[in-house]
Amino acid sequence: VLAIIGVWGRSGWFGKGILPLNLYGWFGVLLAHVFFNFSIFFKLVGQSFKDTDRSEEKISLSLGMGRWRTFFLVTQLKVRSSITQSFVLVFLYCSSSFLILLLLGGGPRFSNLEVAIYQAVKVDLDLPLAICLATIQIGVGLFIQIVTKANGITPFAISKRFQSPIYACKSRLMKTLTIGGAWALIILLVGLPLLNVLISAL
Repeated sequence: VLAIIGVWGRSGWFGKGILPLNLYGWFGVLLAHVFFNFSIFFKLVGQSFKDTDRSEEKISLSLGMGRWRTFFLVTQLKVRSSITQSFVLVFLYCSSSFLILLLLGGGPRFSNLEVAIYQAVKVDLDLPLAICLATIQIGVGLFIQIVTKANGITPFAISKRFQSPIYACKSRLMKTLTIGGAWALIILLVGLPLLNVLISAL
């Protein structure tokens, strides 16, 4: 959180006259959770994209179906399990987030069960309410686990065969722009905040 504020906050590197952002509120909470949890999605879904077989996509393209339709009607069904799994993990991490909400505007306006339990115990001294909220949190976690187990959601099926790129950019310019844009986004959201922490520590 301090790393993001040090770069994107009003007194940060980009906040001083260039791009001042108010990170104390919903936008800051969302940006911090993206910072912490995007790697889960990239790991599970990216690995699933990498390791699934591409024979169905090749058949679909050979029969005249476009790449977008092939993606939504064929590939999306293959990686749906990993998307659901990553969504469940990120949801549980965000629902149990504590310090992010406290530092970036947690309270009556922006809160989750963790912050509500803390406020019930430390601020309001309302132990019955805290116990009720903790029970709800445990129940939500168990419910999600039961639903995912009942639906047979597994991480992904691993295939050791060589996979040819089906959705690669045909144009070298588009490929360069796509890869460059992805790296620029990672540097802006992850690299610069971590560099800010390192410089501040030194």
